[in-house]
Amino acid sequence: MWTVRFLGFLLLLTLPLLASSQETTMPKIDSLLNELQSPDNPDHHLTIISDCVKYSVFTNVDTAEYFSRLYVQVATDYNDSLEMARGENFLGMVAFSKGHNEVAIEHYLNAIPAFEKDGDLQMVGILRNNVAAAYGYRRKHQETIEQYQEALKVFETLQDTFWIASVSHNMANEYHHLEEMDLVQEYQLKSMSFFRHLGDSTHVGYCYLGLGNMECDLENWDVALAHFNRAAELIDPEYDLISFANIDGGRCKICLQTERFNLADFYCKSALEISHQAGGFYNLKNAYRNIANLEKKRGNYERALAFKDTMNLYEDSLSNIEKDADIVEMVAKFESDQKQNKLDIQNLKLEASERRNNQFLAGIILLGLLVGIGVTLVVQTIRNNRKLAEKNVIINSTLQEKEVLLKEIHHRVKNNLQVITSLLSLQSREIEDPVALDAVKASQNRVRSMAMIHQNLYKEDSLNSVNAAGYLKNICDSVLRSYKVGEKDIQMSVECDEIELDIDTTIPLGLILNELITNALKYAFVEQESGIISVSLKSHDDDLILKVKDNGIGIEEDNYRKGTSIGLKLIEAFAKKLKATWKVIKNNGTEITFRFNQTS
Repeated sequence: MWTVRFLGFLLLLTLPLLASSQETTMPKIDSLLNELQSPDNPDHHLTIISDCVKYSVFTNVDTAEYFSRLYVQVATDYNDSLEMARGENFLGMVAFSKGHNEVAIEHYLNAIPAFEKDGDLQMVGILRNNVAAAYGYRRKHQETIEQYQEALKVFETLQDTFWIASVSHNMANEYHHLEEMDLVQEYQLKSMSFFRHLGDSTHVGYCYLGLGNMECDLENWDVALAHFNRAAELIDPEYDLISFANIDGGRCKICLQTERFNLADFYCKSALEISHQAGGFYNLKNAYRNIANLEKKRGNYERALAFKDTMNLYEDSLSNIEKDADIVEMVAKFESDQKQNKLDIQNLKLEASERRNNQFLAGIILLGLLVGIGVTLVVQTIRNNRKLAEKNVIINSTLQEKEVLLKEIHHRVKNNLQVITSLLSLQSREIEDPVALDAVKASQNRVRSMAMIHQNLYKEDSLNSVNAAGYLKNICDSVLRSYKVGEKDIQMSVECDEIELDIDTTIPLGLILNELITNALKYAFVEQESGIISVSLKSHDDDLILKVKDNGIGIEEDNYRKGTSIGLKLIEAFAKKLKATWKVIKNNGTEITFRFNQTS
């Protein structure tokens, strides 16, 4: 076939360009290309091109894209629909590596029907897994979990141990984005057990990388570093440079937190160099963020700002890619609705015409006046319907724009509050006075409780209400982590009715709860090695009742209210804001109850 003869000449022309783009993988690709040019192997060149894609997709995205397009071209020339679908999968992998997630999803979905028709369940499961990964980077977490679950069902049906382990690993990473750390650890350990049974040390290394990222978020720096080092021992850098960029990025973050700046400098530069080699916006953005933080730690604020600006360029590029995809989706929906409206108007005109003809046949003289009136009414109805449809389109479009803007505002407010929290955290490390340090921590918790509100608002469908149960639990967990009480075993329980809180109620309520839990952690258990703090929010008649109880040493109401701390002043001020009544009872500890009306 002409494609085979032309292919050798084409590769001879492009080989120098490909070789200059990535030296690390070229020995393997060179040998494959030599085999591809041999006239003795005309039936295997799609397999060889496929191997070239696999060797380069994690090391040089541009090289992988070249071979993916070549694969599609050759499969098209062969008119092989199954191989064309396989090429679509390769193009999806390349688009995903470049951060073009919407394009990746389109390629994956284009490929699925061919494999379903062929009965290739394994490829259907692989593509579902790939679609889930792309959804994950679009922050569509519900769709991501659903796609992973569909993929897992396929592989469990096939009893494919390798892919069950792989999808479990990917689900662990997605639960990491959702900050459900118990599920992260459960799925990573499950995946690691399968891979060890298979003798696959490389994928065991990926599990260690995932556990390292989890421990980093939990600020268990030594454990995280041990996981990253183990991952580096098991993963082959010639096959997967992107993971090494993540490993060195994680090591850099740990060294920054533990003030080992020289080692942090080494890992920062290594991660940046690898990211430039491998390509992709995500790795470069994270590499520049780490370097900016390092320069800031060293006091080189001008250099830190320059690197931060570079990081923002990559972040803006990723954001624009996602926003452009959303705009395309909204425009397509608008055009579809517009076509439907035009079709409806045409149908109305046809119906009106039929009515006029029937009236004419019944008697043009006798019913002439009625026909004239009917025509006038129909025309007026059509005009009114058209105007109403046009106004509905404008109203819906305006509402969608406002909703997007409100979500963006909540997202940015949350980000700004998190920046303030981070600045307070940085400042606290330089404070030695325990009283001042305690004040900074308290301020940090107050800001964090407000940030959680805006985080919930931009994640939920409703832009003016917050789910009380999730919000209260997040505050309790956050304050408990912030105030380390030595070796004491302090347990926290939260009970909450299904309540949606408006933002005017949520902010003062969250700050009151923050102060109450903080006071309990600081003062209630000074003479005890363990304790329990119970938080409940119940609906009673038209009122809401917030109750915080501990089993500590207890305090009388008069003594509690005599305090002069900022925390007590905040409690009184926000109770007044809520028009709440509150009381303190000393009963095997301290029980504080607030009663208020959300609509007050």
